[in-house]
Amino acid sequence: MRSSPKSTLISASIDVLISYKKGNLSLAEANLLFSEMTGLGEDIAEKFLRGMSRNNVKKFTRKDSKNV
Repeated sequence: MRSSPKSTLISASIDVLISYKKGNLSLAEANLLFSEMTGLGEDIAEKFLRGMSRNNVKKFTRKDSKNV
């Protein structure tokens, strides 16, 4: 069974989101691809992407300078 062009585009835009979330795409790359695929303006696409958490971002704990 063939996928419709619309469902293929939806799948591709989801792949962009997953790649961004995993850290495989930068914000600029994901923003450009996602906005082109969805028809959203780049400003709206960027807000959407910035609202996502990313799996490749590690939080560093800061040591208290008194205990060093």
